[in-house]
Amino acid sequence: MQSGIWPPKTVDDIFPLLKYGLNGMRLKVAVKTYVPFLEKSSTGVYSGMLIELLHLFAERLNFSYVLEEPRDGNWGVRDENGTWTGIIGQMQNKEADLSCAAITRSYLRSQVMDFASLPFHIEYRGFMYKRPNSSSALFGIIFRPLQYTVWLCVISTILFTAAAFWMSGISREDSLFTNRWQCIYFSCAAMLSQGFPNIPQSISGRTLSGFLWFFSITLAAVYSGNLTAFLAVSKLSTPFSTLEDIASQSEYQIGFTGGGYSEMFFRVSQMLKEDL
Repeated sequence: MQSGIWPPKTVDDIFPLLKYGLNGMRLKVAVKTYVPFLEKSSTGVYSGMLIELLHLFAERLNFSYVLEEPRDGNWGVRDENGTWTGIIGQMQNKEADLSCAAITRSYLRSQVMDFASLPFHIEYRGFMYKRPNSSSALFGIIFRPLQYTVWLCVISTILFTAAAFWMSGISREDSLFTNRWQCIYFSCAAMLSQGFPNIPQSISGRTLSGFLWFFSITLAAVYSGNLTAFLAVSKLSTPFSTLEDIASQSEYQIGFTGGGYSEMFFRVSQMLKEDL
């Protein structure tokens, strides 16, 4: 096997492998499984897109590698003293020459390691929350077909008509409404489309009763239509839509996988909030 040219004329003739990439250097590569980019079988064999990409680089740049996982099993979180854990800690402490993992790129991480020029994957994160129990929300469905302002108008209408009936009873125009509770009972019965033993005798009482009955019929039609729609299609409002809403609410307890970018993001956000 010919390993050089004799007599040598240049340095490449003496060391011919110098011009072939890393000259067969053995590199330590930090890895962490993340399906589907990198998987590990039960026999300890790694596979996936990142392993294929690493193998291609090893062939082109002439180096070999050994795969090592972080001892703590984390991606990398910075402590208060500036020390990193996980894969980022391996790179910071020079325990690994390069990393082959689906690591989220951030400014703090770029201070201790170099990232590829372009990301190969963009991942969107979201929050999952438990849907409220349908049985506990049954009582709320009764009032949900109409807005709160409409319910306030309905209550105001009942009180206003009851007061008008009572005033007509005081002025002796109608002897049916001499009792204030009887006036309220008549207004509620008319609003619920229920009958009443007696009817107003005065013209003002009958006119007011007619308007009240017409209002109750219209309200019942609108309410029944909206209630049918709510029962047919379950419409649940999202309790929060922004990170600020999540931080300000106390009903839901937020949790996420530790030792990664999510923990670092919320930790840095809390530190910035305290500084401000």
